[in-house]
Amino acid sequence: MQALRYTFRSGVTRPLEWRTIQLQQLDRMLTECETEFEEALAVDLGKSPVEAQLTEIGFLRTEIAYALKHLATWMKPERVPAPAVVQPARAWVRPEPL
Repeated sequence: MQALRYTFRSGVTRPLEWRTIQLQQLDRMLTECETEFEEALAVDLGKSPVEAQLTEIGFLRTEIAYALKHLATWMKPERVPAPAVVQPARAWVRPEPL
């Protein structure tokens, strides 16, 4: 856990490129290890391969594709009004991972 927190605090997880690669690698793992995931879901939850695909693996792959499509937009800073007392300043809300 300590190593993960250190990595996060280092800022390496912030860039779009890093996040995109992580999502692509997760999708790749789901594809390459599909059989193992199906077997684990059968043992743990009694799911058939079809059910595993529909409710777990395929669902997650769809969510990953959606995130990859929208990630750049989600990360864009959003301009917000600055208080009159600090005019002519400009302000933005910059989404950051937690």
